[in-house]
Amino acid sequence: RQADTSRLRSYTLLAKLKICYNIVMSNNFTKVRQSNIELLRIVSMFLVVMTHANLSSIGYPTVEELSSKPFPAELRILFAQFSVICVNLFVLISGWFGINVKCKSIITFLFQWLFFAVLLMTFYPFLQGSNILSFPQLTYQVISMNRLWFVPSYIVLYLSAPILNAFVERSNKLQFKVILIAFFSFEFIFGWLLNGANDIFMGGSSPLSFAGLYLLARYIRIYPPITLFNVKFYRLQLLC
Repeated sequence: RQADTSRLRSYTLLAKLKICYNIVMSNNFTKVRQSNIELLRIVSMFLVVMTHANLSSIGYPTVEELSSKPFPAELRILFAQFSVICVNLFVLISGWFGINVKCKSIITFLFQWLFFAVLLMTFYPFLQGSNILSFPQLTYQVISMNRLWFVPSYIVLYLSAPILNAFVERSNKLQFKVILIAFFSFEFIFGWLLNGANDIFMGGSSPLSFAGLYLLARYIRIYPPITLFNVKFYRLQLLC
């Protein structure tokens, strides 16, 4: 049974990778391939694999493991902290290029999500040796964010993209910056520090958190930060 459970987790991981990659690749702005963005996509997918292999398959380190084998347990925690950015990278890539909403793309998203969700939720009881889910239970598991939660959150972001894009087009740099600072300050204080609004932000996996990351990537794309490297490159251009 343990082998079957590991196999199911592998199938779930493959489904997530396929859906995530297709979602990011669906934007019209990605028709011209960029090697740096392609590399970032590969890194993001590798981090997704690392996250699932480290936490979902092996499990979280226990207190006993931290006491008896501190180095391997702390190393797994370090890997988990490093790989947790995988979802944010996918959302930031979408925000960097922008989302152009199309009905065909939405239908493709929904079909892929429903196909894999129904398939996994149908065969999961057989592998676990438990009772078959009833139709209401199956429906709840499919539409809830407990399984393949990234896709429902991203679909909400996708449908909200026209509103977010309209805000980006109509706001100036100062207004844009103030909104971003206010949003991430509120998320940091009430969503993490005080944990009073965790139900809203869901640890960074909610559609609202995705919207903040999307706007952040759009801001960086439209208003690139002035860095020391940019100043040196600009001076080199003047000399040439």
